[in-house]
Amino acid sequence: MQVRIGNIIGSAIEGMNWLGTFHSIGAKLLRIHAEAANLKSDFTILDTDDQLKVIKEVIKILNIDESVFRHDIFITN
Repeated sequence: MQVRIGNIIGSAIEGMNWLGTFHSIGAKLLRIHAEAANLKSDFTILDTDDQLKVIKEVIKILNIDESVFRHDIFITN
C-alpha cells in the first residue's frame, strides 16, 4: 500500500507512519496495545494455510474423528 501511494504522491509519503491497509494498521495498533488485549506484542497472524495446519494437528492430537468434525468447517475467510 505504501509503495503504491508513494508512486502516486512521491516523497510526500515520508513520515506517514500510519499509511497502510486496514489489516496492517489494525495489526500495528494491536502490537502497540498488546498488553491491553492480553496478547504478546510479537504475536503471529495465521493465514488460511497455517490455520488449516494447526487445526489438522489438533484434530490428530485429540483423536477427533474427521468424519464427524471436518477440518474445513473451522476455517472462515
